[in-house]
Formats: sequence, structure tokens, C-alpha cells
Amino acid sequence: MARTVKPRRKYNRAGRAQAAAATRDAIATAARLIFRERGFAGTTMESIAAEAGYAPQTVYFHFGTKAAILKHLVEESKSERVIPLYHRSLAAEDPREQLALAVSIGRFGAEAGWDLTQVLGSARSEPELQEMVRGLESEKQWGIGNLVASLAARGHLCTGVTQARAVDLLMVLTSEELFRLLVVQRGWSPDEYETWLVAVIQRELLQRVKG
Repeated sequence: MARTVKPRRKYNRAGRAQAAAATRDAIATAARLIFRERGFAGTTMESIAAEAGYAPQTVYFHFGTKAAILKHLVEESKSERVIPLYHRSLAAEDPREQLALAVSIGRFGAEAGWDLTQVLGSARSEPELQEMVRGLESEKQWGIGNLVASLAARGHLCTGVTQARAVDLLMVLTSEELFRLLVVQRGWSPDEYETWLVAVIQRELLQRVKG
């Protein structure tokens, strides 16, 4: 009696899925290089295909548009370390620890995607990307707002610093742009950047605390 071939078909399907995923990864990696070098407007699907070593039709098949590739890259760059750090920052009793964790969150996000943030900024007018840009900004503001509200509720904000001002300061100081300027352009190490930023934010936002 002949053996069933179903397991082989399952294996083949798995193999095809793995090959497709590898192709998408290669295209995305190539696109990130081109985006960084040429910006969003200067990048074409053809240039991405050439960098990745595939025909343009393959790039179109897997992503459709360069905006779709950028959206994919942004989603993939989100650090898995951020969520547990965020919950720790809200639960921490020491306000200095809360802000130090907030800086760590900003650092990990910037390390993973400072270049993508820059590309997104240059592509804000793209209809396909506008919702993502607004969503990322709203998500960050919501998280920082919760942290600041926690600090304010316990009387930890400096006299004269409103919650709105504290949110603004944290939005700016933990931005990928500041990371890019100090680490990428000026050559600071990520650890130096984080240590400096923790000290600045604690000094600007917190009441004097003992210890």
C-alpha cells in the first residue's frame, strides 16, 4: 500500500512559508538601507529590489508599496522590552526610578528605530502613513501622560511644573531625534546618553527627595 504524502505536503507548505518570510526579511532589510541613505522620497521599489537582489515584481508582490515596507519596518522595530519596563515604571514607588525606567524605554525605542522615525518624519504627507504617524505619537503621549499623572498624584512634580509641561518635556527629551543627535552624530555611547538624560529629567521634573 502506498504511503500517504500529506506530511510531505505539510512540509512543503512550511518550507514555502519560510522562504516567503526570508524573502520579505531580505526586502525589508534592503529597504531600510535605502531609506536611510536616500530618504522616503528618494527611494523607489526598483532601488529596493536591486539592493535586495530580487526582481521589482517580487518586491511589489510581497509589499505592494514602499509605504507598506516602511510600516512593516516600524512595526518590526518595536522593542519587546518596552512593555514590561512601562508597567514597572507605573508600579514603582520611587519617582526617580519611574523616570529612569521611562528613559530606558525611550532609549530602547530610539536604538531600534531612530532612522525609521527620521524617514517617517519626511513622509508625513503620505496618506498611507499618516494614520501610523498619528498613532505612534498618540501612543507615546498616552504612556507619558499616565506616568506624569502618577507622579503628580503623589506630589512629586516640581513646584511650578504642570502636568502638561511635564508631558511636553518628556516627549521632547525622550525623542528619537535627541538620541540621533547625541549618539549617532556626536558619538555618545547609549549608556552615556541614558545616564545624562536620567539626571536631566529628574532635575527638571522632581521635587527634591531624600536619599
